[in-house]
Amino acid sequence: MHPQRRWVRWVRKVGKMPMTSKTSLDLAEEARRREVEHEILSYFLAVESYPARAEKQPQVSFEAHCWSVYTVLESGLAN
Repeated sequence: MHPQRRWVRWVRKVGKMPMTSKTSLDLAEEARRREVEHEILSYFLAVESYPARAEKQPQVSFEAHCWSVYTVLESGLAN
């Protein structure tokens, strides 16, 4: 059998598999993944925005700025 046809059959078979409910471990891993993604996003936003803030407020450390970006994102006010 051609490898591509075998793959198509497998995809169709997987598509017919019953949905299984997520375990508490799966949910915890998913929540942790989202938390880590949020932390990474806030860090990159802080890196990008720090030069402008440092120009206006040179006394603010990067750590303080990073924390403020994180808390603004966490509160949902960054829309």
